[in-house]
Amino acid sequence: MSHTLLRFLNEKFTFHIRSSINTNVDILRYLAGHSKWANIKHIKAAKDAEKSILFTRLSRQIRLAIEEGGSSSPSHNSALAQAVELAKRSSMPLASIQNILNSAEKKGNVARKPFTLEIKGPGGFVIIIEGLSSNMAKSKTEINTLLRKCQSVLSEGVKYLFDRKGIIHATHSSDSYTLEKAEEDAIEGGADDVNQIGEDGKHTFQFYCAPESLTSLKHYLEKTGYTVNFSSVEYIPITTVELSETQLLNAQKLLKGLNEHPDVIAVFDNFSQG
Repeated sequence: MSHTLLRFLNEKFTFHIRSSINTNVDILRYLAGHSKWANIKHIKAAKDAEKSILFTRLSRQIRLAIEEGGSSSPSHNSALAQAVELAKRSSMPLASIQNILNSAEKKGNVARKPFTLEIKGPGGFVIIIEGLSSNMAKSKTEINTLLRKCQSVLSEGVKYLFDRKGIIHATHSSDSYTLEKAEEDAIEGGADDVNQIGEDGKHTFQFYCAPESLTSLKHYLEKTGYTVNFSSVEYIPITTVELSETQLLNAQKLLKGLNEHPDVIAVFDNFSQG
């Protein structure tokens, strides 16, 4: 084989390798950028979901304060004034807060009784709802209609799949407060567990306790330099179930419908929303 032909083949081979490397580098850069964007979207979705849960909890706290205090006016209901202040401090939209107050005002002083319902849906997911109703028969009929549309039914005996816990979100006055310090406070205050939450997980913590310890733990944290952003008793799923795409759509549709029902105050589920 001639030297000219060998040189030509060597140059062609070298060009091909360089071209492949450059192409692969470009692809890797693209994929890295794509992965970064995917990660950003994932983080944003997680934060949006966290914020949505917090706003739902705050809405519940406002509604309960109205019912227990007997007034939809914060100036005449100290518990409501505190709940509204917590909601504002947590950046809950003012329009959402006002809608709750307006809705309560329209209902006037009609006596409403608390209720709890248990629900089973396809794929093995379960839901517990808490509410207040002035006409339980009517409320139950409306909820049953929604359940049928989502292939779900009322079912007793699913509470064992949940732990009933007191939950407190609290921010410490020190920006450098550590989880280790919060764990010490949890032990001293009678909490069962604590973890970091919020933006970058800095100094906002979520405490878990027995329902009967909620008030005493809240007072202890307030005396120890925390601002309590939220406190409530909730049903926490012991384990979660994975649903198929169709089942998940049904479950999400059901959650939306239940949360929009005027007599429903809180909704707790045990399925993963992926």
